Amino acid sequence: MLDYFFRKSTPYRALLLLTILALAACGKGSSESAKANTSLQLKGEVSTFAGAYVGQDGVGILATFNRPSAIVRVDGNLYIADSQSNSIRKMVIATGAVTTFAGKMGARGNVDGKGTAARFAGPAGIASDGSNLYVADTDNRTIRKIEIATGSVSTLAGAVGVTGSANGLGSAARFSEPRGITSDGYNLYVSDSGNNTIRKIVIGTGEVSTLAGSPSSTGGSADGVGSAASFEYPMGLASDGIYLYVCDTGNKAIRKVTIATGAVTTIALHSSSDPTAELQVPQAIILDGGELYLTDLFSIYRVVVNTGELTRQLVISNGSGWGGGTRLFTGLAKVDSSFYLTSFDSTINKLEIASGDMNTVAGEENSSERLASLRDIVSDGTHLYLLNLAGRRIEKINIASGNLTTFVDLPFQLNGNLTLHDAQSLAVDAKYLYVSMTREFSDRIILKIDIATKAISALPSPSANQSMRDAFDAMTTDGVNIYGVDYNRSAIYKVVIASGVETLLAGSEGHTGDADGVGPMANFNRPYGIAMDGTHLYVADSYNHSIRKVNIASRQVTTLAGKSGVLGASDGLGIAARFAEPSSITCDGKNLYIADTQNHSIRKLELSSGEVTTLAGTPGVPGRADGMGSTARFAAPWRISADATSLFVADDGTNSIRRIE
Repeated sequence: MLDYFFRKSTPYRALLLLTILALAACGKGSSESAKANTSLQLKGEVSTFAGAYVGQDGVGILATFNRPSAIVRVDGNLYIADSQSNSIRKMVIATGAVTTFAGKMGARGNVDGKGTAARFAGPAGIASDGSNLYVADTDNRTIRKIEIATGSVSTLAGAVGVTGSANGLGSAARFSEPRGITSDGYNLYVSDSGNNTIRKIVIGTGEVSTLAGSPSSTGGSADGVGSAASFEYPMGLASDGIYLYVCDTGNKAIRKVTIATGAVTTIALHSSSDPTAELQVPQAIILDGGELYLTDLFSIYRVVVNTGELTRQLVISNGSGWGGGTRLFTGLAKVDSSFYLTSFDSTINKLEIASGDMNTVAGEENSSERLASLRDIVSDGTHLYLLNLAGRRIEKINIASGNLTTFVDLPFQLNGNLTLHDAQSLAVDAKYLYVSMTREFSDRIILKIDIATKAISALPSPSANQSMRDAFDAMTTDGVNIYGVDYNRSAIYKVVIASGVETLLAGSEGHTGDADGVGPMANFNRPYGIAMDGTHLYVADSYNHSIRKVNIASRQVTTLAGKSGVLGASDGLGIAARFAEPSSITCDGKNLYIADTQNHSIRKLELSSGEVTTLAGTPGVPGRADGMGSTARFAAPWRISADATSLFVADDGTNSIRRIE
């Protein structure tokens, strides 16, 4: 990545920080009764599943990345170190199809294992000897090996999380910010950026030695042999088996290392055609015959090795701003007559060398914004459906693969004569997805989308209603009826799907309060979430800071947990527990799971006992951190849904979907 650049430059560091920094149905309609006999077996492990801090698999620009930092070609595929997704991605060159090859996107860790069972932490460099991939797993301070045929990940050298500079065998060696990595088939060469050294690893034995430079936190620029030479934050590496070429980033130079002796010299660069050509932040480098190609911020440079002639191949921007398609190149690979480049804006780009034409072949520029206006999230057990207000569309994520696609663009006219506004919530059963919207100058309406065909229709409207009722703020369904909450009217409604007939189930329309009772004798105060178990509805009564229960048959409303008007974060039994504006709720038949929004945490309510516990997050402490239980952090979790094994949380403050297993 560009860590060195931003470490040195305060204005750019500030810009970097600026660039970086849902009410769901209980379940699956017709599968509710099945869920009543089982419950989620959750350990409380939180990972980032989609959005601002993780990529998505897919084809071309439908795939997304999060700060990819290095790229290498092996046969017909490209392998990409997707640094902030903590994963290694694979792209088929011919089709543009992107999959996750190793590591779990958004899940940070240090686990060896096969494919997505492995864990990485900020991988920044990647190389190959044809049979294996080698990864500079920067934040773990280790070098990892991945067998391409099997996807099996192992740790070749270094000790997890332990910083140092010691040479030795395998786990006895120590690194500090390993970043660049290359292979000559027998050895690996690693730019140990934090130590300002170049390390050598014998692939067959895992023996680590220091080839050039002396461990130092400040670095230098001296040529010399072995430890007499010095570097300042070296990054990209390339090798021809005799020499090693180093992007010495802090020195704005290209250094040449004789592998047999460790002798270091600085290549004298000059340009006869472009007097303004000079290196600023050289980062990635590859060798092609007698020429080096390297990335430097917004440019691609060519260096003739024997003469030092420097030629600017491509300029995307002068670096005056971050927007408008600016590319800050981080990784480089050559495929036939083209370059493939990773970029800091989370895209993969293809540059035709002869013409200079470049286009984005995978990833979406600044894709972290894609879930910035997520309004609702529901699951049918196989997919998540996301209501995206900014894009006026419903998106779909395959839970198994993580592939995100646009499911439908929302219609704002239906049958040519019905103008629609403001989609607010979703519900799903075995066959249909339901969307609550508002008619122009009239009443709410519910759209029905056939999941298989994507055909859109509306539930029948038995009579015109000019009461200007808003769309439901949350819905759930049993496949026969839809149950919706109206935040502004503080009421719960039932809609018969076949007829469209809507009736008031509980609450006194337009009157807020906290009274338990039957039907309109009960009161709610800005309810915002709803779930069901087939017999009862469960309501996140946001402004009452409580969880309410509605018996569907009798319409009896009771308070399960929390105390009206009293904010807090206490675990406890029933009304002894405290919440802070809970906004969403889902159930597995035995437990309720609650997005306790202003407490920035996920709570669990056991239905049989009424006991409330905190499943994940620390109440009152917002943030963005994956981890187990209370070590995880959320920022205003907004929507929650479940499949058979996991919870999915739309975390509003981080524009992401978090997964709890």
